[in-house]
Amino acid sequence: MAGPGSKASLEFVDGETILEVYEGSTAEQQAAGQPTDQLTASSEVQPKPTTTPSLSLEQGLERESPLLPPIPPENETTQPEFNIITAFLGVPHIVEDFLSYLDVDSLLRAQQVCKHWRWVIASLPVWKHHVQYRARNDSLWRNLFERRGWSKYLSGDAKDYNFYRDLCSCVCKDINSLENNWRKGNYSERRVKFDSYIRCLRCDEKKIVAGFEDGSIKIYDRKTLAVMTVLRRKPHSPVQCVDFNDVVVISGSEDRCIRVWDITGSAIPQKVLKVERHERAIRALKLAGNTLVTGSEDGKVLIWEVKFKCPTAAYVKKTKKHGYAVYAVDINESYIVSGSGDSTIKVWDAFTYGMLHKFAGHCSVVSCLQLRGHHLVSGSLDKTLRVWNVESGECLRTLGHEGLFWDGISVTDNRICSNADDKTVKVWDFRKAVNKIVPDSAEFCLSTLKEQDLGIQCHGLHCDDFELVLGNIHGILVWDFSSGLTLEGLYS
Repeated sequence: MAGPGSKASLEFVDGETILEVYEGSTAEQQAAGQPTDQLTASSEVQPKPTTTPSLSLEQGLERESPLLPPIPPENETTQPEFNIITAFLGVPHIVEDFLSYLDVDSLLRAQQVCKHWRWVIASLPVWKHHVQYRARNDSLWRNLFERRGWSKYLSGDAKDYNFYRDLCSCVCKDINSLENNWRKGNYSERRVKFDSYIRCLRCDEKKIVAGFEDGSIKIYDRKTLAVMTVLRRKPHSPVQCVDFNDVVVISGSEDRCIRVWDITGSAIPQKVLKVERHERAIRALKLAGNTLVTGSEDGKVLIWEVKFKCPTAAYVKKTKKHGYAVYAVDINESYIVSGSGDSTIKVWDAFTYGMLHKFAGHCSVVSCLQLRGHHLVSGSLDKTLRVWNVESGECLRTLGHEGLFWDGISVTDNRICSNADDKTVKVWDFRKAVNKIVPDSAEFCLSTLKEQDLGIQCHGLHCDDFELVLGNIHGILVWDFSSGLTLEGLYS
C-alpha cells in the first residue's frame, strides 16, 4: 500500500479511465510544484529515493499482505504496471471480492492484461472460490459435479491454482456442449417397451416409477431400464397417478383409493396403507416431505399429513374445493396449486392453506402444471402453455403447441420441456420466459424434437439438465443429451 504522502486521482479522457498515482512525495514538494514520481496505467515504474518514512508499494505488501507472495524481482518479470488491482494489493480480500464478480470469460481475459494481473489472480484462490460458489448456487454446475464425480474437489487444498482454472474451463465446455445438444436435438436413446398401457410416470436420479392400465406399478432402474420391483401383480383398477420418495411409493387410482407402499424393508415392497376419502377417481397427487396433496374428479383437493414411521398413517388436514374435477396438483415450500376442468388454477398458501389466487387464462381443462420457485407453468387442452408469477398472479407468457397437453410438462432452472399429442417435444427457454423485460415477440422455443414413437398422448414427462424421460403407450423413452462431454476421468 502506498505511503501517507501518496496521491491518487481518476481522470476520464475520451471515454478512457486513467489512474494517476504520486508516490513517495511530501506535502511540501507537492505544494511547491516540484516533480514527483508519477505512475500511470501506460508508464513504467521509475522508483526514486524518498526523503520521507512512507512505505513503498513493495514494503506495504510485505507488511500488510501476508496472504500474498512477494512480487517477483525485476529480473524475473517486468515491473508491475500501476492499475486498479495494484492499488488494493495491501488488502487482498478486497482484490478477491472485486474479482469474485467476474465470470469465467472475464477472469480469463483479466489474466491476459499483463504479467502482474496474471500474478495477482494466480496468488489468490480466486478460481477455487469461483468454482465453489458456482457449484453451491448454480443447479447445473452442482448437477454436473455430481454426475462427473467432481464434488471431492470442492473442499480441501490438495489442488493448485492451475487445476481449478482448468477445471472451471472444463465445466464451461461441458455446459456449452450440453446446451448445444439440447438446441440441436443431439441425444442418445434408451427405451423399454411393455404390454400394458402406461397411465403415469415419476422419476428421480436413480429410478423410474410407472403406473399402468392393468393396475400394476413398476419400478425401473433409470440407467439400465431394468425392472427392479413390481407392485400389485394382480389386475386392479387403473393407476392414475403416482409419486414416491426414498421410503414409500404412493398411488391413486380409479377405485378412489390411495395406497402407500413401503420400499425400504425387504426385497418385496409391502402395502402398508389403503385409504378412501375421495368420492370419485383420483386424478393427481404430489408428495413433498410428509405432506401429500391429492386431486379427484369429485372436485376436491385434500391435504394429508403422512406418518412414515410404523404404523404408517395418513390424516386429512384440509379440504379445498374446485367447481369441477381436479386433474393436476403440485406443492413446494410456499404454495399448493391445483388445475381443474373449469379451466382455472387455484393457489393456496402452504402454511395457512388460505387461497391466494385464482388464475383464469386457459380456455379448457388444465391438465398439467408444475411449480418452480415463485413461478408456475401450466398446460391445457386449449393447446397453450402458460407461465405465471405466483406472487403477483400475473401471466408472464403464453406459449403453444399444435396439439393438446395431457400430462406432459417438466421444468428446470433453465428450460421447460413440453409434450403434446402432435408427436413433438418442445424445449423452451425458462429464464427468458420469466424475464418480463423480454418482449412477447422474442423466440422462446429452443428446439422442437420430433419422434414418431411418441404416440398420441404422453402420460408422464420428466427432464433434468442431462436427460428427458417420457412415458406413453409404446413404453418409456430416455433421451440422453450429455453425449460429447469431457472424459469422465479427466481430473481423477
